[in-house]
Amino acid sequence: MKKIPIILGVALSIGCNNNSKEYCYLIEENEQLKNELVCKDIQINHLQHMIRFEEATLQAIKEVESNNKPVLGDAGRAYGILQIHKVCVDEVNRLYNVEYRHSDAWTRELSEHIFWLTMERAHYENANWDNMIQHWNGGPKIRNRQTKRYLKKVKKLRNEINKSI
Repeated sequence: MKKIPIILGVALSIGCNNNSKEYCYLIEENEQLKNELVCKDIQINHLQHMIRFEEATLQAIKEVESNNKPVLGDAGRAYGILQIHKVCVDEVNRLYNVEYRHSDAWTRELSEHIFWLTMERAHYENANWDNMIQHWNGGPKIRNRQTKRYLKKVKKLRNEINKSI
């Protein structure tokens, strides 16, 4: 009886040794795939976090600008939920070779598109959200008390929105 387990063990180990290179390769490949999946999960989680952050920022800006309602502001010069000025639309048209009209700011989807194009350009120039939010409020070069107060309001609201997402 004791001979059978020993013989079986020897037979199994001989079988594994014959396939050891292939077996090791499969194990390594499996580990690589596991590592890649973990890496992809981390990347996806990071992207999801960034998207939530950006959505919360946009929502906060809409709340600060217009209480998230399409309104006419700045003595009739700013339109819609994001309070877009004609100069902003003209700049987006120039930079991206598109043909928005100032009246497009009344449409939620188009105003958000104008906003994201502006933020893309602001990110290219300033590379951080604080500067980009101030850019939205005061233009590309303006950093004053007003834009700092605006930034503080947006960040506070964004943090509240982020907690609820």
